[in-house]
Amino acid sequence: MEILTMNQTFNILFYVFIIAYSLLTIVAALQDIRLQGFQYWHSFYFIGSIILLISLLPTMPQWVLPLSLVLLVIIAAGNGILTNTFQWNHIIVRTLISFVLSFVWYKYFK
Repeated sequence: MEILTMNQTFNILFYVFIIAYSLLTIVAALQDIRLQGFQYWHSFYFIGSIILLISLLPTMPQWVLPLSLVLLVIIAAGNGILTNTFQWNHIIVRTLISFVLSFVWYKYFK
């Protein structure tokens, strides 16, 4: 049995985190749809999450992952404004997560 190096473990954890972030966004959108009914802006959550997943493919340009993360922040802010449920802490946390993930992506991947 081969033992993973620290770098390989880090890579796997990064990819797992991105996948979990994307899937949790989809789950949150589905929950929102269940409570409010489908609104057109829910589609953007699915599109942003799918782009985030696709950005992990090795053939994708390096800028796709940060772009999809920024898109998800904009979608969350827009949804909050449209539904009068805007929460600064939610946007700040999403922005910080997006910044850290983008930095790690540029520094250690591609």
